[in-house]
Amino acid sequence: SLRFTDNTDSIKSWGGQANSSRLSVNNQLSIGKLSFDSIAIWENVNSGQFTDGKFGMNLFDGWNVEVNFDRSKIYLTKKLKKNLRGYQVCSLINDSSFTNRFLLHSGYSGALLLDDQFAAQHQLGARLTITGENTLKDSYGNTVKTKQAVLPFLEIQTLKLADVPVGFFE
Repeated sequence: SLRFTDNTDSIKSWGGQANSSRLSVNNQLSIGKLSFDSIAIWENVNSGQFTDGKFGMNLFDGWNVEVNFDRSKIYLTKKLKKNLRGYQVCSLINDSSFTNRFLLHSGYSGALLLDDQFAAQHQLGARLTITGENTLKDSYGNTVKTKQAVLPFLEIQTLKLADVPVGFFE
């Protein structure tokens, strides 16, 4: 159903607020047995190498997304699987629950990439030793600089990871 019938100059990306693109509206997207209607698609000539494009983070809202690297498969379920071997449900920070959007991004080579609001709120630039700086480009060619540092440790329930590479926007 892809037909570019419109243009827009108001696409927001993490690197810019007013990007231009051709636009195709009211598309249908099918993934396996799932079907999504009324999907808008913006042309993106700078999508990553060997990719066919991207879709928004809200597409799977309300779903559990399982990435099985051993089988090279992605599974979607409405209910969290029971009896997951080798995994346990745990709160991430003490007994508190924090809600935030996240992105599984195969184009980022670090362990953690924290958003600019989180970095500013917790003053990461002043609290961590900066080990490097990179320039990333978004899909529209906008650039943003990331700082690299190493977290002394990351603790999740009883699991404690040492020297975790972290990137963040300042």
